[in-house]
Amino acid sequence: MNSQNVIKKTLPLIIILVLIIGFAVTCTVLKKDKVSPSISDGDSVYLSTKEDSFTYTIKKGKMYDELKQNVGLSTLITLVNKDLLTKEGFYDKVTNEEIDEALEKDIFADGKDDLTDEEILEKQEEYKDKMYSNYGLRDDDEIREYHRLILAKKLYASSKLDKEISDKNAAATTNSEKYFTDTDYSDYYNKNYQEEFWAVIVPYTTEAQAKNALAQLGISIHQTNAEIADDFNYWYWTATEAQLTPQEVVKAILDLYNAVYAYKCENYPTEKILVKKGVQYTIDEFGNYVFNTTVSEDNKLKNTFHYTYKELSDYQTSILNSMKNTWVAYNANSKVEANAKWYTPTVQSYNSGALYCYILKIAEQPAVDMQDVYDEITDALVEAKLTTTYIETKMAELRAEYELTIYDVEMEKTYVSSMTNYGVTHKTTKKSSKTLVAATSEKEYSTEDLFKAMDYKYGTSIAMSLLNYERFMTNTNFNTYYDYTKEGKEKDKWLDKTKYNELKEQVANEKLVFTSGTYSSYGYSPSDMTWLEFIKEIYGANDENELLLQYLFSSLISDYQKKLADVSEASEESELWQFYKRNMLPIANSYFKVSGVHTLICVYDNPGSTTPINPDEWSDIQVAYAAELQAAILNYLDNNEGTVQEKMDAFVAGYKACLNYLPTIDDVNEQPVVEGASYTWNGIDCAKYRSAGLSVKYEDLGEFENGKMVSEFDAAVKSIYDLDPSSESMTLYRNELKTQYGYHVYANLTCTKQATYDDNGTEEVLPTLEIVKKYLADSSDESLTDAMKTAITTYFTPIKSELSGSYNTYINEYTDLRDLIYDLSNTNYTIDLLQKSIDEAIKSWQEQLKYTE
Repeated sequence: MNSQNVIKKTLPLIIILVLIIGFAVTCTVLKKDKVSPSISDGDSVYLSTKEDSFTYTIKKGKMYDELKQNVGLSTLITLVNKDLLTKEGFYDKVTNEEIDEALEKDIFADGKDDLTDEEILEKQEEYKDKMYSNYGLRDDDEIREYHRLILAKKLYASSKLDKEISDKNAAATTNSEKYFTDTDYSDYYNKNYQEEFWAVIVPYTTEAQAKNALAQLGISIHQTNAEIADDFNYWYWTATEAQLTPQEVVKAILDLYNAVYAYKCENYPTEKILVKKGVQYTIDEFGNYVFNTTVSEDNKLKNTFHYTYKELSDYQTSILNSMKNTWVAYNANSKVEANAKWYTPTVQSYNSGALYCYILKIAEQPAVDMQDVYDEITDALVEAKLTTTYIETKMAELRAEYELTIYDVEMEKTYVSSMTNYGVTHKTTKKSSKTLVAATSEKEYSTEDLFKAMDYKYGTSIAMSLLNYERFMTNTNFNTYYDYTKEGKEKDKWLDKTKYNELKEQVANEKLVFTSGTYSSYGYSPSDMTWLEFIKEIYGANDENELLLQYLFSSLISDYQKKLADVSEASEESELWQFYKRNMLPIANSYFKVSGVHTLICVYDNPGSTTPINPDEWSDIQVAYAAELQAAILNYLDNNEGTVQEKMDAFVAGYKACLNYLPTIDDVNEQPVVEGASYTWNGIDCAKYRSAGLSVKYEDLGEFENGKMVSEFDAAVKSIYDLDPSSESMTLYRNELKTQYGYHVYANLTCTKQATYDDNGTEEVLPTLEIVKKYLADSSDESLTDAMKTAITTYFTPIKSELSGSYNTYINEYTDLRDLIYDLSNTNYTIDLLQKSIDEAIKSWQEQLKYTE
């Protein structure tokens, strides 16, 4: 098997994973005029071990060939790049500070300010494991050198780009002929330098909420009377009908804002005024409001009303568009008059009626002048040009400059093909070498150099995969079809002619599929490549016999997988059946099927938002109030008539209709009376919880089963189901039920009993060994009822699939290999490192299993 193709499909996670499927023999003699260099002492033993009477041996030459197939070219290019960048002086130009910065960015992509020391250490260890798994880097120094090379390549490419820019600009007679044109600058500027805004946006979820909030302040909205000339919308004092002055309008909007966002005060509810004089605004000698419009790094509260272009766009694009194109900023000369655009005298509706707002525009900060950020844009354009493709192109050109010659035929062919992606032509050489893989005008690279570099990083994974192949092909406990160790003609090695003919037919069918053009859409057309080229490219087989052996190996693995899960010969007392029983039971025990409804107590960033904040991010008072509100809802549900659906729906509607408390009035009994609105509903102090930022939501969950909800919700429902799996009565969950969405008041409506089948008069849930055997022998057996089949597919089949699946197969194969005693003759690693690679691979596979111990 061409292990390079296996790697493409499975890398990374742990290096050893990539080669688990196994290898066939790699032919080192290519049918070409030029012969590739070979490793010296290729027939010497690389690694060997024994298992009972079987000896498994890997030769150094075979190891070199497989390493070369997988990572040969990439390893060679890394060696050449490092040497050339050292020669050019760029490798040593990279500073430790730059490496530290690259590491920090790679390890902590989301920053580490919010991480504990323990979490930081954990991420660092995870990173080290990943770098070993993906790149074979064993310690901190090797990881730093990995980043040094990346940075050096970019540094070199940057120097070449600087010269290209300088040369082109020097030759340009117009701006359009320069490396970066005026259009490049303007496009980047328009995309990245946009207006910013200062505005007071007061959101509500219903229009009634918005109007009632204004009524709390004693203010009404005068609606334009079309029959009165020059009439317009404005706010007036309900008691006196006097029109509000501009200053009174501003104060009213700030009061509305404080009522909505009082809970965001750091010490709420002790402190309830978020927007204060002297912080977000001042009042001048004429009574006009003067808002802060300078972003503060020291006091974030000063930035309460600041929105970037993106922030306002994310909040509501219609608000952004109006802010840009329609509304004007409030100032000392602002007046309450027709077409006043500095505030919204009527409630503005957005999101198809899901959001209602009052808005006061404070200021619009124009984008910075392009000339002031010209150098900044230049740096950004340069950085954008330094793509991976550009960097690799410059490195390819550097290798060409130093006359890179590749003597290995197959590696050279791959390199020539890959260089076309970078617009670099690499001419094949007619020269050959017995021991040199490649050379530049500065240095030669022998097969021994390449072998050492490849083996050091990737040897453990390749070796174990090769060994796994050798084991299955050599050990007659697995392979009774073919004598792998026998010398002589291939046809004499086959012990089972039926299997031989079966596999020959597979090869013939694959050839027919290829020659018919079936694979053309995947880039493998018979008009572009021969059959032998196809099997070399896809399977790594040099001829049909090698392909035949690959099919044999796959068949052996398939047989092995089936045996891991096969109960056809098992007894009730057998270890395998006992394993099935132990693992089927938790599946059965976790079952439930119910219907239910719930009320969710949640917190949103802003009214009108749709994604709740995780309760772990709530304030302590919000958590405490949620518990109070949950108890209040349960009490209401217990003591009122109607279905639970009707009562929950009514509560949510009533809660949403309630007012927030005005934060300027401490005594709840002194809160303003608003006709048609209230602070409480059905005895529940809704205003208290609303003012703390708690929202509620009612949902009919319909019918659902275990595994459909988040784990905490599943556990709560399961506890109800277990009380009476056949219940048709409503049951409330009365304990705290917290999930990532908030706190839930759940009502279970019905339970559907777990399906059973009749087994000689006994109702059973789990399948018996007897019916499993019948099903495996003939799934259409008439003695098997549908209920029996359901029991098998529900409880038995998932475990069988996992037992015979790839991950468990890998674990079993490599556990056996781990326990062998090894003789490492020509490796560039220790037995401890080999054991570590195996253990990490097994651990990673075990993490993928759900049932298997």
